[in-house]
Amino acid sequence: NLPIKDFNIDQNPRHIENRVLSATTGWEYSPRDSLFTALGVSLQRTSFPSNEYWDNDLRTQSARLGWKHYYHDYLRLSNWFNYSMRDDIYMNALLSANNHSLESFSFIPEAEILFGDRLALVQSYQVRTDYTNYHYKNARTDKLYRQLSCRYNLIFDSYPYVARAGDEHWITLPYRGNSGSAFLCDIGFSYEENQYGEKMGEFYDIRS
Repeated sequence: NLPIKDFNIDQNPRHIENRVLSATTGWEYSPRDSLFTALGVSLQRTSFPSNEYWDNDLRTQSARLGWKHYYHDYLRLSNWFNYSMRDDIYMNALLSANNHSLESFSFIPEAEILFGDRLALVQSYQVRTDYTNYHYKNARTDKLYRQLSCRYNLIFDSYPYVARAGDEHWITLPYRGNSGSAFLCDIGFSYEENQYGEKMGEFYDIRS
């Protein structure tokens, strides 16, 4: 995968090349249980024709492990573990104090409950931690970011929902067809708490 983008802005035109290599595998080891793994490497180069000192390279390495389970057909549980390491490098010596590595960990459990074929309750949670480690310690202070979030959605879809959800297991369940217009209502609630910290010796000074 090699997307190329050009941004023509009067004050700051730039050219972006992004090379991506990724692989994903899935294993359905029982009729209701599946494991997923994914690995990826992304190399992004950003160049500024009129301001070359802003030239920047990004390298991102990522890994993902997932598990999905169906309980009595109408309850789908999944857990996702994500890891990534991003290196952010500036070519110009004046900006090299910003050179850093960002290491990110996240855990995302999800649950989706079907009530018949048209109504569903979707729950998603996330625990995430990011560590920003600067390459030149005397210029910048290492940082920490933590996030705890949750999201709830109650969805009614007269299409019906199981036919539109795109789930290979639920699409095999019996449902009522709809050849005319459909009505969809999505009521949601989300909450997140964020914390930031700066490294002080061997510890982090945390603030919300």
